[in-house]
Amino acid sequence: AARPGPSEHGTGREHGTVTVLGADAHTNLPRAAAETLREAEATDVAAVVVQALAQEWPVLRDGVLQPCRPGDIAILLPSRLSLPALQVALAARAVPYRAENSSLVYAAPEVRAMMLALRAADDPTDELALVSALRTPLFGCSDRHLYEWKVTHGQRWRWSVGGESLPGELRQHPVAVALACLGEVAARIPYSTPSQLLSWLAEDRCVMELALAQRDSRDVWRRVRFVIDQARAWSEAGGHGVRRYLLWTRLQGDEGRFVAETVLPETDHDVVRIMTVHAAKGLEFPITVVSGLTARPQGARGKRVVWPAGTWALSTKDDPTYVQFAPVDEQMSNAERRRLLYVACTRAMDHLVVSLHRPDTTGASAAHDLATASEGATHRPFSATAATLLGSAPAATELPWADEGTWFATWQSDLAAASRPAALSATTLAGRLAGDADTAAAASADDGVRKDPVDLDLPPWQRGRYGTAVGRAVHAVLQFADLRTGANIPGLAAAQAAAEGVL
Repeated sequence: AARPGPSEHGTGREHGTVTVLGADAHTNLPRAAAETLREAEATDVAAVVVQALAQEWPVLRDGVLQPCRPGDIAILLPSRLSLPALQVALAARAVPYRAENSSLVYAAPEVRAMMLALRAADDPTDELALVSALRTPLFGCSDRHLYEWKVTHGQRWRWSVGGESLPGELRQHPVAVALACLGEVAARIPYSTPSQLLSWLAEDRCVMELALAQRDSRDVWRRVRFVIDQARAWSEAGGHGVRRYLLWTRLQGDEGRFVAETVLPETDHDVVRIMTVHAAKGLEFPITVVSGLTARPQGARGKRVVWPAGTWALSTKDDPTYVQFAPVDEQMSNAERRRLLYVACTRAMDHLVVSLHRPDTTGASAAHDLATASEGATHRPFSATAATLLGSAPAATELPWADEGTWFATWQSDLAAASRPAALSATTLAGRLAGDADTAAAASADDGVRKDPVDLDLPPWQRGRYGTAVGRAVHAVLQFADLRTGANIPGLAAAQAAAEGVL
């Protein structure tokens, strides 16, 4: 998979390598071992990424071997099941990353929190969605707050409860404030599109501002903007209704969804990329990490399309036609999984890292298939370390405070300079000149530069509040002047100024 190249002996940096994570199967796992396997796999994946960057694995760039950068590394996942554990492991080792296709974006915590808020506001009977939304960082209600609200104060899980109906000491309770926000979202649902609701929710709950407290704030901004833009496109394509939109978002992250909607990356952000195998088709990466192979394939869900002779039909598991075509369908699904595994392992240009974390029992996971097929193949051993990309932050140095008065005066001056408009209209300039006159009498002496109430003694063409005399004169000159040659502009200006009485 990785192209061969020269080795740099004595440095631990080889070009054209294959590294296997979890080469030996796990033993003595508990019955519910899926989460344990995902955590172990995520830990090794984060460790090998740190190792590649710390040891400066060489990659071929512009025909020359150069040390790898975070942007040279791509982590490919067959589905989003292992994404949460992977995000935790990468964050623990200070590895910058971003998810680059929509099925992974909709699994991000901040996006899930916004979807939970919409679901809770749309369905007042869904108490599970309501409590789940309250516990997200979007509202920040702790378990203690929830206990106080329900047990101590005996309140209900309803966003319609609030306002004047609550006792005075409860109106500022975190749960009451959160329910009031959800009630406002519910009130906007009848006349707002999903994108408008998400935009209001992101602004009201300061989603963009709170992202500054995270290491990947730019990635959070990009994901939120992407979700709002997709919601707007969904409405423009004919979609309507929050409940239908929420159903559509659930389909975006479905494992059986094969539409790769890639999120445009920010080219000035050098980070590790995470995407699904399907989204990586046709792409190549200097260092490719294939992960998430621990899950066993899911059986057929819902209706399936079968192809009897000369026609086609929709079938379910209880249909005799489905039973007839089930073996063929299983063979085709198995072939599709193997094809995606081949696609994943051939995306590497310089280095390939494959995770084979699996239980010691027999199974049909991709990790089992790949481990069996590659038994005896040459690969580089891997040993995890506890290193991170960033060490502990040094203690902040106490800087001497300069004269506050001088600083404040400088700040006010800079703020005034930055607030000065780049261009002024003739009307605005005339108004400022009148306002800066020495006395009110002097300012009011020239009626042409003031927007006073209508003067019935003026000619009809000078009545009304449509602009000052200076503004009318300027517009008249622009109307009659030849701007190509600039001929006679001073004469036209003098004539119009005389006509408006501003000389």
